[in-house]
Amino acid sequence: MTRVKSVGLLAAVALFITASGCHETPPPPPPPPPPVWQPPTSRADQTRELSQRVEELNASLAGLPGESTEEHRKMAADIFENLSKILRLAMGNDANPQFNNRIAVIDGSQATLSNANLPRPQLEASENEAVRASIAALEQIQAKFLSDDDTISSLLEQARAQLDAMYKTGGPMHDLVAADGIHAVNDVVQRVNSDLVERYGKSAPAAATAAPTTGPS
Repeated sequence: MTRVKSVGLLAAVALFITASGCHETPPPPPPPPPPVWQPPTSRADQTRELSQRVEELNASLAGLPGESTEEHRKMAADIFENLSKILRLAMGNDANPQFNNRIAVIDGSQATLSNANLPRPQLEASENEAVRASIAALEQIQAKFLSDDDTISSLLEQARAQLDAMYKTGGPMHDLVAADGIHAVNDVVQRVNSDLVERYGKSAPAAATAAPTTGPS
């Protein structure tokens, strides 16, 4: 009888241990989403970040059009993500709804290009629309800040010609033509950056290091 009780007791203990083990530790909460990028508020800080991002853009274009359609798609998505920020930095704090709509087109194209196995017609349309919106945004930036720079006007004309070629070309050749179109946009971006650094980027350090005015002795 004692043995039967012992066996029963051991079975009860084993059942308790097994039941206790069923309660798994809940998984940790998911990490918070990354903060949404916002341009700095001061013109000097905007110009400094603009120059950094323009250098990154110039470097990222070196690999275009890529070794395959899939590589081209990934590169284009990264390029347009950076280009969207560059244009916002160049425009500064006074962007109007029309400009914001053009940035939204670029962001939408970038999101589409981030999708794997994207059908080629959708890839081509997304690139075309992103380049078109980028040119239109650059035209607004020129009109607002750099209307006296005729070189920008000439570069914009060349970019529009490349965009026309993009719309007329399909299939694998589109990757090559799109690379030329993105390079043409980058030529405008480089000139805009150079002008903005000259006009705004150097003024803040000069003011900060200016010697204090002394009164009459």
